[in-house]
Amino acid sequence: MRRRSRIAIFVAMLALAALIGWLWPRAPKPKAITVTGADGEVEEVASVEEVVKAYTESVPEARRLTFFGPFRSYAHLDQVEAHLQQAGYEPKLVRHDEPVPQGVPPSDMDILTTVDYRHLDQKGTLELQFFNDRLYQAEFEPDDEDVDAYREKFRAIWTQLHREQSGRSEYVNGPLRIASSLDLAVSQVGQALRTRPFVMWQDLRLIKQRDNWDQQFAEAAVH
Repeated sequence: MRRRSRIAIFVAMLALAALIGWLWPRAPKPKAITVTGADGEVEEVASVEEVVKAYTESVPEARRLTFFGPFRSYAHLDQVEAHLQQAGYEPKLVRHDEPVPQGVPPSDMDILTTVDYRHLDQKGTLELQFFNDRLYQAEFEPDDEDVDAYREKFRAIWTQLHREQSGRSEYVNGPLRIASSLDLAVSQVGQALRTRPFVMWQDLRLIKQRDNWDQQFAEAAVH
C-alpha cells in the first residue's frame, strides 16, 4: 500500500512539474534578421554579434576583385592610404562615421581622394570609397587635357566595355561592374553638356550590402 502511495505521489509530482514548465513564461527565441553578408548573399542571423559581423567582415583574398593596379575590393583603408603615401601621393581622407544605437551595425563611409594621380600615364583625380573599412568603389577622372589620350589607352585594355546609345559604357561580370563616361565626354554632345569624364570600378557585393543596410537599419540609426 505504501509503495502504491509513493508511486502515486511521484507521478503527481511529475505531472505538477510538467504543468509548471508549460505555464512558466519562456524566454522568446531571438528574432531572426535578414541581412546581406560580406559576399552579397542574403542570410538570417539572430544575435547582435552576428549582425555586426555580417556588415564588417571580408571575403577570402581569392574572392576579391582587382579594380586596377594595386587596388582590390575589400582592402582596408589604412592599407590603401599607406600604399598611396609610399608611392609619393598625398591622399585626403573624408570620414562619414556616425555613431549608431546598440544592436545596429555600423555604416561607416570613408572617401580617400588623391589629386594628380597617374593612371595609364595620364594624370587625374582618384577617388576611393570604403564601406565599413572595405574598399568597394574606385573612380578615376582624368584631367581635361588628358581625356582623349586616356580614353584611347583605356579602350585598348578594357575592350569589353561597349558604347551605348547614351554615350556611356557599362560592363558587368558577376560582382564586378565597370562604368565609363569617356566616350560621351569627348563627343560634341558631351562637351556641350560639360559631361564629367570618369571611369568607375565597383564590387556589387558591397554595393548590395550598403543598400541593404539603408533598408534595414537607416531608420533605427537616427532614433
